[in-house]
Amino acid sequence: KTTFLIDKGAAALEAGYNVVHYSMENNEKQIQRNYDTRLMNKDFEYLKENTDSVIAALLRMKKYRKGELVIKKYPTKKATVDTIRAHLTQLLLHRGFTPDLVIIDYGSLLKPTSSYGERRFDLESVYEDIRALCDEFDCAIWTAAQGNRTSLSKKVVTMADLAECFAIANVADLMIALCQTKREKVKGIMRFFITKLS
Repeated sequence: KTTFLIDKGAAALEAGYNVVHYSMENNEKQIQRNYDTRLMNKDFEYLKENTDSVIAALLRMKKYRKGELVIKKYPTKKATVDTIRAHLTQLLLHRGFTPDLVIIDYGSLLKPTSSYGERRFDLESVYEDIRALCDEFDCAIWTAAQGNRTSLSKKVVTMADLAECFAIANVADLMIALCQTKREKVKGIMRFFITKLS
C-alpha cells in the first residue's frame, strides 16, 4: 500500500503539483528515500553511490516541475484528522504552501476525533473527516485500507473485501484494489482493479 501511495505522490510531483505525505508507520527518512528511488527510477544502492549527481538531478526536477513535497510522520493512533488539519493550516500560514494532493498512509491508523465504542463506527468517522478535509483544502486525498482475509486468495479484489468497515466505500469517490496472485507475486506483477468510480 505504501509503495502505491508513494507512486501516486511521485507522479503528482512530476506533474508539478504540491504533495503532503503523512505516514503513521514509516519514518520520514524512509519515505523520502522511497520518493527519491521512485523519482530517479533507480534503486537505493545507486542513490548511495551517486549522491551528488542524484541531488543535482532532483534539484533540477524541482526547478522545472515546481512541485514541492512535505513529509510528516505521526505515531500510529496518535494523530487525528484535526492534527493533519492543523499541520496543513500551519504550512499555509507560515510557508504559503497549498497542497494539491494529500497522502495519508493510512487512514485506518488515525485516531478518531470521537469514539463510538465500535471500531467500524470509529473508522467511518475517520474517513468522513478525511473527506471533509479534502473539501476544506480543495485538494485530492489518497489513502489506503486493508482487505479482509478472504481477499488474499482472490484473483480480483472488490469493495466487498474491505476489512473492518464497509462504510469506507460509501465515503470514497474512487477505489482501486491492488490484486496479485501468488504466481504474479513471483513475477513482480500486480493488477489494479477499479472497484468504485463516482
